[in-house]
Amino acid sequence: EKAEDDEEPLVPASSIWFRLTKTLLHPYKSVIVLLLISQFIVPVALNVARLKTSISFDLLLPSSSPALAVSELLNEKLGPGSLAPYRILFDGKEANVTMDSEQGFSVMHRVLDELIAMGEVGDEDGSTHIGTDNTEVKELTDELMAELGLDNGWKSNKTKAREKKEQLDSTLCARNVKVSQNEELEAADRPRATQFAGIAVLKNVRIPYSLYHSSKLCSRIKPYCPVEVMHLLDYIDQISTSKDRFASVSTATLAVDPFSDEGVEWLKSARATVQRLEDGNALSGVKVYIQGSASIAHDAVEAVMKAFPSVIVITLVLVFILMGSFFRSIVTPLRSVVSISFTLAFVFGLGVLVFQDGIFRWSSIPIFKVAAGEMCWLVPVMAFSIIVGLALDYDVFLVSRILEFRAEGYSHKSSIVAGLHATGGIITAAGLIMAVAFGGLMLSSSPVLYQWSFLISSAVLLDTFVIRTLIVPIVMGWTGAWSWWPRRVPIGRLVVPGFEEQQPVGTTERPSEESTGPTYTS
Repeated sequence: EKAEDDEEPLVPASSIWFRLTKTLLHPYKSVIVLLLISQFIVPVALNVARLKTSISFDLLLPSSSPALAVSELLNEKLGPGSLAPYRILFDGKEANVTMDSEQGFSVMHRVLDELIAMGEVGDEDGSTHIGTDNTEVKELTDELMAELGLDNGWKSNKTKAREKKEQLDSTLCARNVKVSQNEELEAADRPRATQFAGIAVLKNVRIPYSLYHSSKLCSRIKPYCPVEVMHLLDYIDQISTSKDRFASVSTATLAVDPFSDEGVEWLKSARATVQRLEDGNALSGVKVYIQGSASIAHDAVEAVMKAFPSVIVITLVLVFILMGSFFRSIVTPLRSVVSISFTLAFVFGLGVLVFQDGIFRWSSIPIFKVAAGEMCWLVPVMAFSIIVGLALDYDVFLVSRILEFRAEGYSHKSSIVAGLHATGGIITAAGLIMAVAFGGLMLSSSPVLYQWSFLISSAVLLDTFVIRTLIVPIVMGWTGAWSWWPRRVPIGRLVVPGFEEQQPVGTTERPSEESTGPTYTS
């Protein structure tokens, strides 16, 4: 028998695993060890509830990337929203409303007024557009078009037309000083508000329908129409309105990065505003859609993150079923699922502290200097399956070896120390190799790579040195013979010399353990 071989003891008393397991299986010392470990793991794991990911495109690019440098330069010069403006599509086909009609303009004004008013800077009364009363503008445009000869046989009086044009410009600018091209806005590095542009609103200035209608007339006599804004409106109409006139697009250029948290919040608020107007029948049946590269990314990520909890649950259920089938037990897979869950919660909670809260930003380590609140959405999604796979691999490696010794007739405690001695060194070495392999990506300058590498490496080290080495033996020591329930195991008559006393022949660990043994041998 192995246990009786003095020359080659199953587990030498000098082995670190012998001494460690002696402590871990002690009824009182094991409680102290588990409490100390819990003081470290639980506070960190609780932060998983605050996990928040970002769709920021910058997190996917290396910090030294020329593309990132150009993007940052354009953001600085043109404003962060200029690279990915939102497009607001008005579709009146189902409602039989053409967007270049007065009714279509009314709908566009209503929607854009609401969007402009969403907490943006503007006049003292909160308005950043011309009011609904456009009588003065209509009178000026009517007089202007009359002077241009539309009502007088196409005979143009350019002098009078220019005078009317100056009056029109003066009226528009006087009533929209905050959003016009004045000295204050020109001096600013970038816009302070979301800028809207389309046939109904231009630079947050509401375009009256009469002015738009006049611009179409003006386009017919371009050589005799000196009003630049009318030519501009005509050009915008050509590129933003469909040929059948049922659809028109306006753009919204945010003052913040559309991929940032602030940009995503704007998108959510804008969609909620449009939905509220539709529910209140304020849009006359016109459909309104908000689209942009940031909205596509947000919708895709939202779908993934919405399914993520279901993926976690299904994965852990499959782990339970597979482990239960292999070990023919309920307790063993339950312990595996719980231990894997601890690893996942700790690692994701640590990611929150490091990359969202920035607890290590004071250090000189480059990967910890990323802005607080920025964890790429891909990181937890990609890390989850790998962490589960590695943790389950180490768990099966350890527990199956313990079961083999138990099947040979060793007592429960002796099987644990023998299994830990047989696999502890290999699991530790494998964990270190995996940590080094994945940890190499922490030298990358791409946030998505070094964040992912940090989570995987942390999970491997935790699982190697804490979960499998300390917590699993403690839990199995507490559950005792019930660790394999409902599987029957042989009576444990063999022991590791010096670890526990030999049990007298005829004794059993529990009455139900009279069995013919497992179907395989070591």
